[in-house]
Amino acid sequence: MSHHKGPLFVLFLSVGGVVAACSASGASDPDLSVTPSETEPGAVLPPGTPGSSGGAGSSGGHTDGGKPSKPGSDASVVDAAPPAPAVGATCAKADEIFARPCGACGTQEAICQKANPSDAMGKVSEYSACDRELAGGCVPGAIVDESCGNCGTHKKTCTKYCAWTASACVGEPANSCSAGTVAWTSAGCPDATTFRNHACSATCQWENYQSCSAPDFSVKVPAVLGGIASIVVPLSPAYVGKRVTGSCTAATGGTVSTTDKHTIAFVRVENPSAKSATVSAWNAQAPGGAIINTVLVGYAAKPTTDEALAACEKGAGDYCNTASVPCGNSKFGALTEANALVIPAGASRVVAITSFSPHGTPGEVTDGQIVLGVRTDGLD
Repeated sequence: MSHHKGPLFVLFLSVGGVVAACSASGASDPDLSVTPSETEPGAVLPPGTPGSSGGAGSSGGHTDGGKPSKPGSDASVVDAAPPAPAVGATCAKADEIFARPCGACGTQEAICQKANPSDAMGKVSEYSACDRELAGGCVPGAIVDESCGNCGTHKKTCTKYCAWTASACVGEPANSCSAGTVAWTSAGCPDATTFRNHACSATCQWENYQSCSAPDFSVKVPAVLGGIASIVVPLSPAYVGKRVTGSCTAATGGTVSTTDKHTIAFVRVENPSAKSATVSAWNAQAPGGAIINTVLVGYAAKPTTDEALAACEKGAGDYCNTASVPCGNSKFGALTEANALVIPAGASRVVAITSFSPHGTPGEVTDGQIVLGVRTDGLD
C-alpha cells in the first residue's frame, strides 16, 4: 500500500449501535440509524380490554429499563367492548366457548361447564394461557420511557394494534455526541500515518483529545441477533492501494488489480461473545458524505502484500441489496448471505473497504467518509 500526505479529516466510530456521528466541534450530526415507519399492522384487537393474565411475553418490547404503565382506557388506544364472562359466572349453554383478549393482541378461552347434562345452568371455567400473541407486539395502552438519541428520552405508547409509537426525543445535552463514539483527527500530528482521538463519554459529552498514535479502526459485533453496530471511516487519497475482484474461493482466491490508486480503509470486526457469529457487513452514506461506489472484502488478518490481498475469505462484494441490509444504495459494497463474515468466539476478521474506481477517475467520487455497518445474523 502506498501512503501519501492527505488533507485533514475526522473519523467517527461507534460500537454501541448504528452510529450517530458528532462533529469534532461538538455539534450533533444526524442519526445514522434506520428507523422504520410506524405503520400499524392489519391485525384487529379482539373485543374487550386487555386481560391481566397474559403470558410472560405480554409486556411488549420494553427496553432500557422502561417500566410500563397500566393499560389505559382511552378509546383512541383501546377499543371498549362488553367484557367476557368472569371465571365462575353462570352460563346456560354447555360447551360454549368464551374468548377474551390478553397480552399483545392474544386470546384466552374458557368454556361453559355443567356438572350434569340435566343441569339448567353451568359455570365458566378458568381461562387458558394467553395464546396467538403478536410476535414482537406490546400490550395496548402500555407506556414506557426509553432512552434515545444522545442521552435523551422519549415516550413509547402501545396502540390498539399492539405496535409501539414514539414521541420526539427530548432532553439531549447541548453539543452532545453519541455515547461510545470515537473521533479521529490528524490535527497536531506531524507524522501523516498517526492520528489523535477523543471519545464521547457515557453522558454524551466529548472528552479531551489523546496524543498522536496509529489509528485502530474497529467495531464490535453486537451480542444479540439482529443487533447493528457501525463505524464511519475515511476513504482518503492519503491511503490508496489495489482492489480485489472475483470470488474469494480457497482454490483460486480473488483477482488483484494492476492499478494501485484505489482509496482503501481496513476495519477490524471483533466478536467478543462466547459464540461464533455470522455477520453481514455493508457500506452506507455517512452524514454529509457522498455515495461512493465501493467493494468489500473479508480477511482473517489485514493484508500487506498482493498475495495476501488475493487470499481473501469473503467477497468481493461490489453490490448491496437494499432489501436485505440498510445500505440505502446498490452502489455500496456488501458482504451478506453466503458472503457474510463468520467470526469465531473471541476472534476478529478484517474488512477492506475499497473504492471501485481509482482515485481521480473523472466523474467518480472515490474519497470521503463512509459508513461500515455490521449486523449479527447468527450466534452458534
